[in-house]
Amino acid sequence: MIATLSVMPAGTNVNVTAGSPWVGSDAASASPRSDRPAWHDDARCRTAPPNLNWFAETPTGVEAARRVCATCPVRQDCTEWSLVQGASLKGVWGGLTPRDRQQMRVARRKAA
Repeated sequence: MIATLSVMPAGTNVNVTAGSPWVGSDAASASPRSDRPAWHDDARCRTAPPNLNWFAETPTGVEAARRVCATCPVRQDCTEWSLVQGASLKGVWGGLTPRDRQQMRVARRKAA
């Protein structure tokens, strides 16, 4: 199943599946995509198990995604990218759920 989500600025769409937030279930063999940030080449989600659901809504599913993010060398880049995407971005990015990202945005606005 492939869903199209608006996750890039200016209405650019990225096709995603449960296997990886960017390239689908066969992340390791996927060709580079021009519509993703360069840091994503080093992201752990590219080689995560294909059955991992980055868009899980259960605590168990979210925790599985967070475990992959916890060891990712580009987690901070992913987190920062996800924060500027806005509330419409779904799934776990940089170890954060949509709710986590919203709380972070609010905290940053208050601190500014």
